[in-house]
Amino acid sequence: MTPRTPPGRWVLAGVGLWGPWVFACESWRESSPFQLLVLVAVGGTLLASAWRIVLRESTVSGALRLAAALVAIDLLVDAVSPYPARLFHVGFEIARVGSVVGGWTLGGRIASNRWPTRPAVATCGLSLLLAAIVPGAMVFIAVDGARDRTEPADAALVLGFALDESGRAQPEMVGRVEHAALLERRGVVTRLVLSGGAARGGHTEASVMRDLALQGGVPADALMLEEAARSTIENFACARPILERLGARRVLVMTEP
Repeated sequence: MTPRTPPGRWVLAGVGLWGPWVFACESWRESSPFQLLVLVAVGGTLLASAWRIVLRESTVSGALRLAAALVAIDLLVDAVSPYPARLFHVGFEIARVGSVVGGWTLGGRIASNRWPTRPAVATCGLSLLLAAIVPGAMVFIAVDGARDRTEPADAALVLGFALDESGRAQPEMVGRVEHAALLERRGVVTRLVLSGGAARGGHTEASVMRDLALQGGVPADALMLEEAARSTIENFACARPILERLGARRVLVMTEP
């Protein structure tokens, strides 16, 4: 009779499979979606194979339960996050479920009588280490991001934030624009580049930020709109040509912790 796998080991497996997925998603989803899909399919299969050996779980139902838990976590995180949905995407979720089930099958084929094997344990350990980077990075951003490094600059790049369903600015966007307007009035910067192309209610993020900046006393000729970006990485990529045309070499970034 096969001994029952301790619940704590299942929790570790979930962390070890979900953490690397978040790390990969945040690193490559916008810049290389195809490579991310391949990474999920191949890397996810190898990780699931290692965890299948460590868990000593031979039933496919175990793989399906674990895959369902990972999908549910993605849905939950997207539901509670104030940002647009990022983790749950049908194509990626199908690839992840397939990788877990495929990894279970592969792990069953390579498992020996000496469970768990050292390579499997090492692989699972690496996945947990990668998973630890995610909360570590979040803590670093929260602490380091709270530091205000305001100093004279050629321009300020104001990063957009998702509009509400009616196309109005949410508090995060209002705070960014208000701070940028304050710096312009103080003469810290002379130009504001407002970046955000995602639209709701017939308005883009950049156009809503322009209206807020004008209400804050910023002259219209000090405002430059960038309405193509749909993500933070695109904020930088799409705003760069505008900043280069302005001759801006020192740029402040407006966001919040």
